[in-house]
Parts: sequence; C-alpha cells; structure tokens
Amino acid sequence: MITLTPIKRSLFLLSLSLFLSVSIFAKKNSCSIDCIGQINLSLPSSGFAIITPSMMTSNGGNCAGPLEIHIMDANGNDIGNVVNCSHVGQLLMVSVVDTDSGISCWGNVLIEDKLNPNITCTDISISCNSLTTPDITGFPTTSDNCGIMLPPTYSDEVGDMDCADPLYFSTIKRTWSVTDINGMTATCVQNIFLEKADISLTVFPPNTTIDCNNINTNPSNTGEPTINGAPIGSYCNLMFTHTDGVTIPTCGGGYKLIRKWHIVDWCTNQIFTKNQIIEITDTTPPIIICPTDITVSTTSDACSGNIFLPTPMVTDDCSDYSVTVDFNFPHTGNLYTNIPIGTHQVTYTATDDCGNSSSCNFNITVKDEIS
Repeated sequence: MITLTPIKRSLFLLSLSLFLSVSIFAKKNSCSIDCIGQINLSLPSSGFAIITPSMMTSNGGNCAGPLEIHIMDANGNDIGNVVNCSHVGQLLMVSVVDTDSGISCWGNVLIEDKLNPNITCTDISISCNSLTTPDITGFPTTSDNCGIMLPPTYSDEVGDMDCADPLYFSTIKRTWSVTDINGMTATCVQNIFLEKADISLTVFPPNTTIDCNNINTNPSNTGEPTINGAPIGSYCNLMFTHTDGVTIPTCGGGYKLIRKWHIVDWCTNQIFTKNQIIEITDTTPPIIICPTDITVSTTSDACSGNIFLPTPMVTDDCSDYSVTVDFNFPHTGNLYTNIPIGTHQVTYTATDDCGNSSSCNFNITVKDEIS
C-alpha cells in the first residue's frame, strides 16, 4: 500500500481534475449535427406550424443537447421556431443549435399552403316567383387556414321539371366557388327548389286612378297580378296577359279604361280572369295669370273712367275651361264704364270641365288727370 504525503496527494487530485476537464471539453467539441439542406413545409389547418430539430436534421446528431431552432426571416431577424401564413412562399434560413456545446448547422425551409379552403352549401326551397339572388337563397359558409381572398362566386344551371313533379316546378343548381389568398380553390353545389304556385292565390291588381297630366297605363305603373305578394315571374309555369276594352268618357279629358286580366296554369289548364278599372282624372286646376295693375284717367265730362279689361293667360293640362270676372261695374263685353276714382280689384276665376278652379287678382286705379 502506497502512502502519499499531503503535498503529493494534493498534486494527484489536481492532475486528475485537469484530466477530466480536458476529456469533457474534448467530448463536447467532438459532437456534430447534420442539417438537411431544405425541407418544404405545408401549413396545417391552424395556419401556423412549429419547426422542430427532428424536422431539420437527418439523424439528430450525437450532441448531448438539448437542440434549439432559430428561424431567420427575410430581414435577418430571429423569429423563434414558429412560422405562419405570413411566411407562405418564403424560403427561410433555419439554424439548429446544440445548447450544451454551441455547435450548430444550417438549413432552409420553404413555407407553403396546399390546403383548399372549406366551403359548405345548404339546399333551400322557395316559391317559384321569389327572387333567387343569394340574399334570398343564402350564401355558403367558408373558412380557410390563411384567409379568403374574395367573396364566393357562383354560376347557375336551371333544370325544368315540367308538370311531372307534384311539389316543384323547377330547380336551380347553383355551383359556388371560393379561392383563398394563396390561390387554392374549392367548390360546392347548392340546390334551389322552386315550389309550384297555387293559381287560386293570385291577387289581381286593384282599381287605380291616374292624373291626366301624366298618363301611363303600362302595367308596370298600374299593377300586375301577384302571388304571395310578389310578381308571378317566369318560373311558375303560369302565364298572364291583359286586354284593354273601350274607354268611357267622364269629364274634361278624363275617362275610364276597363282592363281584363287573364292568368293560365299550363299544368292544370285552369284559367282565372278579372277586370281592373283604370280611371284617368283631371284633378289639377287651370293655371291663370292676371294682367299687371292698370291706371286710367277719368273721362273729360265725368269723375269716372272707362276701361277695356285685358284677358288673363290661362292653361289647363287636359280639359277645356271657362273664365269669369268679378268686377261689379256696368259693361258691354269687355268695356267697363262709370268706374269711380280710386283703386278697384279685379278677380278672374278659371274653372275647367271637371270643376277644378283657380283665381288671380289685379288692380285698376282711376285718377283725375284732366287739367
């Protein structure tokens, strides 16, 4: 047995410590990490992904670890180990670092989005004369991991069921399409079933009145048959038409027009008819414009004057009219005599053949201008 002096023992322990330190240092610096040159990463439905060391290394290396990921963006900034939709289409540099030894390797990752957007259509049944725009029939629901570029678009294919189907007259096959911000596209089909119309529910246009100053008897102005509060349209296999009979004079330029409506169901051969009375009336009074005020002198032999009353200007939109004058002095025709000195009001009233009237006033002043 060898006995060491205290000094020799201290030297031995120091030598052993140095040996172990050098061995550990050599071991740390002898490990290696083998990075893959490039990987392509398609983002999942979440829209982001975590890049792990195992994704970037071929065998994980023989370093003690742990290994860390450092991703560099296009500006050289370390963004950690997470990529998202903002990185789609970019080739990013990735560093794999052994935190124990500091040894690292480099690779690249190309971020891609290969997932199609999600789109779901819902079928619907509507009245055959309803509007078929999407605000009535509904839009599909859409989603995407990275976002939708534009609202969905659609195209229609109309199928005719003739009279065979007991419930539906026609169907619209609407194909919806949506594209995400990375150009991926998805479609779905919405079936729009157009229900048959019940001809007995037809509501014919009511009687109506139109002023003769703007006569428009077109059905777009006077009304058309409706079902469920909407125009019958072209999808219901119903046809409607009208014939206008003779006009019946009323007053002035007014008259009554009797319009007969016909509606036919081509599947059942049912026919419904009803009359509509369209009355053209004159409800607007004539327009009358009086002369301006007039001043006349007395005659040479009396303290009164004489005047030929000027006529007013009168127009009416569609009827004849008559004009009366309120000026209570003797007259023969338009010649008024013995009008005393002073100011006197003249009132003209125009009345058309339908009883509408309007008036205007002006003044006549008689002065003694005889010297």
